[in-house]
Amino acid sequence: MLTVCICAGLALLMSALPFVFGTVYFMVADDYLINYIANGSYGFTFSDRLTFLRMPAGVLLKLLYGQTTAVNWYLVLLLGVLVLSFAAIHLVVLRRTGSVPAVLVSGAVNYLVVAHFLSFTVAAFLAALAGAGLLVHAAAEGKHVGRCAFLAAAFAFVSWCLRRNALYEAALLMLPLAVLSVVRLMRRGTGEERSFAGALKGLSPLALPLLVFCIAAGASAIYEKKAYSSPEWTAFQAYDEARSLAVDYPAADYDEVKKELKKIGVTRLDGNLLQSWRYAEKSFFTEELLRGYAAVNRAGITMKNRMDALKSALHVRMLPFLIAPLLIFLLLVITGRAKHLPVSLLTLLFGYGLLFVFAFIRMRFVMRVVLPTQLITCYALVFAADAGERTNKVFFADLFAAVLLLLISMQYLGYYEDINPVSRTYCEEEPAAALTREMAAHPDTLYVLDSSVLSHQFYFGTPASQVKTTDRFRNVVRSGSWDSYSPRYYEQVAPFLENPDDLLTAIVEEENVAYVSGGGAEEILAFYKERTGRTATQDGQAFPGSGVTIWRCREGQVKVDVS
Repeated sequence: MLTVCICAGLALLMSALPFVFGTVYFMVADDYLINYIANGSYGFTFSDRLTFLRMPAGVLLKLLYGQTTAVNWYLVLLLGVLVLSFAAIHLVVLRRTGSVPAVLVSGAVNYLVVAHFLSFTVAAFLAALAGAGLLVHAAAEGKHVGRCAFLAAAFAFVSWCLRRNALYEAALLMLPLAVLSVVRLMRRGTGEERSFAGALKGLSPLALPLLVFCIAAGASAIYEKKAYSSPEWTAFQAYDEARSLAVDYPAADYDEVKKELKKIGVTRLDGNLLQSWRYAEKSFFTEELLRGYAAVNRAGITMKNRMDALKSALHVRMLPFLIAPLLIFLLLVITGRAKHLPVSLLTLLFGYGLLFVFAFIRMRFVMRVVLPTQLITCYALVFAADAGERTNKVFFADLFAAVLLLLISMQYLGYYEDINPVSRTYCEEEPAAALTREMAAHPDTLYVLDSSVLSHQFYFGTPASQVKTTDRFRNVVRSGSWDSYSPRYYEQVAPFLENPDDLLTAIVEEENVAYVSGGGAEEILAFYKERTGRTATQDGQAFPGSGVTIWRCREGQVKVDVS
């Protein structure tokens, strides 16, 4: 019990320190948007329909925000999951390695995850890892199997609720260890008899927890289906699925599929708007067009496209991050701790297999998924080590420390310096504040924000602890998002537009609609001309230092004063 308390205390300390030493931000804009939807800033009411999160998590957040909006319950939920997950992970690391230094390194990983990679996606992966680790260790030791099985079921359900697909990928990475654990339990059940009945007896502690998880997951799926069963939400889900196929996956080079795209009515300009998340013109970017666009792109992806995506994933700064599991695997072999060599080897291959799928097949190497995949692979290799082999444990701990610290530090540099170069503190400076004040001062104007402004000015500039219920979004919508055309969207734009399905056209034709962009509005005007045959001009109000301009677009050569 003392060991459990120490590991829990370490997890709590390492999760709290980032808030003491600096400002903590969510990893990606999706977390901010989910947070604002849950707390009522979008849609004007607390919502339990959070798209990426399953209904149990949404219902819990809705109940909590209904009690008080003074607390950021979404942040509390993620931190609670991470603290409990890392408490279990630290405990398993200690039990499997017998090394205090290894646990301290795991604590450093704990700190860095909260400080730099705070996201519902990462939390979902780590919850799955925590549950699997507890069960693997219990099976290896032959102690507390039933209790750990229930904890594993609880962690699995949390993972299931936080991110729809995270549990499946985590289960794949832990599959070799799971098979080993099942074999261990069956052998213990049979003893010297080696009977089928004995084997089943060994697995019996898993039966009830597995049944409980299946009932809970099934009940949540049924409830979710009912919650989204209205015509409005059903239509949104269908459109969102088509949107995901069109913009969440890589597009072929336009010139290579130009003939096929023109057949379905998609010009180069239309493709540019889609890929830059400016598709908020539902009467044109219909569900049928989005699915057709996605199908053409999938068929047009060449081997060169795939090789380019793979080369991009193999960026020089990513190499230490990518080879970290291999180093840990070799370390286990050298120190004689890889007693179950096939299990360790399969774990390593499954980890690299997933990375290959992300980079080469799906061609979308996003860090919020790749990072926890690598972490799970590294931890799974450690969990596979035989706790009875204590030789060279100090050597093992030291190298394990070096590898994981290198892994996280290089990942931090690679992600924030190469992939996401916008500084978080930049968004807190006066230009961004002036932009916010400008939009708040004109509540009768609907501001359509492009994706870059939405992410960098409105999301990343807000520390996670300061995201609270606010009315800042009542006159702000996106030029395209995974939440576009949900019932929330229609409720929000109803006071401004008669035809909310033609948002890009409204930027030109409606006097109370403005376009906020990190660039110009030329493509919006070109799209308007493409659709109507009429020309329009733009006049902008820039915010020096922010790189953002509020554009007023009008048909003809009318000069609009926006000072």
